[in-house]
Amino acid sequence: MCERFVIHKQDEGGFNKAEAYKAERTISAVFQEQKQVYDVIRQLLDRGVSRDHLSAMGRNFQSETRIAGFITKRDVILGGLRTGAIFGSLLSLLTGVGVLFIPFVGPIVAAGPIGAVLRRSC
Repeated sequence: MCERFVIHKQDEGGFNKAEAYKAERTISAVFQEQKQVYDVIRQLLDRGVSRDHLSAMGRNFQSETRIAGFITKRDVILGGLRTGAIFGSLLSLLTGVGVLFIPFVGPIVAAGPIGAVLRRSC
């Protein structure tokens, strides 16, 4: 028995789009332990059932994820500062060297520091 119904999903732009979905069969089961649910889901995924076609409901599910540490705003800011300093200095160095090779501009740019050094030595 095949039934057709419409599923409303949001695409990347946030707009609702309708998709026709063909339900070939629905399987429901009740399990006593959470481990049994995970085992059945793993078996279905191994047999090629798409993760989008599976859903599980339960009460008092326990996550086995262990938190290893916390990231604070300070950590994110310092990471961004480090990255910005590294790439900023490299790009400015490359830009400065590149300007020296532009005809008529390079000698004028180089003349400033050279003139300063000559003036101090006199």
